[in-house]
Amino acid sequence: MPREMGEMTPEQKKKHGKHLKNEKDLKEALMAEEFMMHDKLNTEGYKNLGFQCSAHAETHSLNDSFYAAKILCAKPTKFLYLCKSTEVLVFFEVKGISSQECYPIWFTSQELFHEYGIKIMESHKNYNDLKGMF
Repeated sequence: MPREMGEMTPEQKKKHGKHLKNEKDLKEALMAEEFMMHDKLNTEGYKNLGFQCSAHAETHSLNDSFYAAKILCAKPTKFLYLCKSTEVLVFFEVKGISSQECYPIWFTSQELFHEYGIKIMESHKNYNDLKGMF
């Protein structure tokens, strides 16, 4: 179970993204994106680029499926990953031309996503493209 977080400072929000704490937050975040299957955007070109796992100190490579699993993608270069050790889902965007970096957008617990996310995704505009995931 991930560590519970209290109120986040602006610096923490910039570093980790918005903490989605309930069904309403999750629905707003999921419906704002045009998601695609996890294999639609290739991450191999990012080599060892990593993202920070929510408020934890762990950094995961986009290409290391042992510690983190790519769940979904969104255009232009956004990814939803599950940290296998903390059970936290992290959504971030890769930006940069000569040097790329991961910028967090939001994160939530696997428990919250499992409880509400599948139901929310069934009403998502891209559900027909994604229903094999669920």
